[in-house]
Amino acid sequence: MSVETPLEEQLPELLDGAVTYVRQVRIPPGNWELVLDGVRDAVEVFADGESAGRAAWLPYRFALDRFAGREVRLEIAVAPSAADRYYQGSPLRGRFSSRSGITRPPRLVRPPTGE
Repeated sequence: MSVETPLEEQLPELLDGAVTYVRQVRIPPGNWELVLDGVRDAVEVFADGESAGRAAWLPYRFALDRFAGREVRLEIAVAPSAADRYYQGSPLRGRFSSRSGITRPPRLVRPPTGE
């Protein structure tokens, strides 16, 4: 799946389950968080098959410090809202369709220091 194109354009049928974005990533030494600024709906992040956390609303931030200093297989599973399916084709869907999935590239950032 590409973060550059909405899921709706990549999948011919309505999504019925999660879509997983996968990439090999080197996590530098130190404290790091994966930040998803552009994502919609429920997310779970895995590094080498181990859950790094899940979220269903902002902020979508996931601590990756326990994976620091190594290359990991990063998986971001995004499950769209059931409303997408239930409201499809109805006036309750609204005039504009919402984009599902990841809509901007994920970022690896240092967590705030709390100062």
